[in-house]
Amino acid sequence: MITCEACRNTASTDISFYNFPQKEGYLQQWIANMGKPEGWTPSESSVLCSAHFSPECFDGSAHIRPDAIPTIFSPAEFTEAQDIKKPGNLTENQETSATLTETPRSMCDCEERLQTIEKYYKLKLLTAQLQIKKYQKELSEQSLKAMKWQRKALVLQAAVKAMKLKKSMSSTETSASSEKQTDLAED
Repeated sequence: MITCEACRNTASTDISFYNFPQKEGYLQQWIANMGKPEGWTPSESSVLCSAHFSPECFDGSAHIRPDAIPTIFSPAEFTEAQDIKKPGNLTENQETSATLTETPRSMCDCEERLQTIEKYYKLKLLTAQLQIKKYQKELSEQSLKAMKWQRKALVLQAAVKAMKLKKSMSSTETSASSEKQTDLAED
């Protein structure tokens, strides 16, 4: 059964799964964004589900773009990615022993969790800042297009006014010349 490496989603009709990229740069970004420890490498069957990709990562269908980077991960997925021990999985005797012998380790786990969560939110902030820059660029391009269309509209309005003026002048001239012809015909 296909299972997402980050959130453990399994195959369903609403979710698509994607293999890790072969290009080293993209692969490292995927792994870093997931919060996996340094040195972790995916297996050939490892996949991420579509829930971790923003809409810009898709090419209009269920296929992701070749340069897509997953950026949507919850803090819980980050802490799970760090393989943190859960005390509820131990027997009472093991729990007491673990508490006595691993107190400094537990402190480190808290710091690791905080660092992981901080990393997650910094990544989210960076992603949002990049998105803002992208939207600002698109807005600037659209503003330029709008200004060009406004100029064209002004030119067309001026042309229409000139044509109306020319038409009214020619109709005035036509009526004046027809009056002269009528006057000449009466004489």
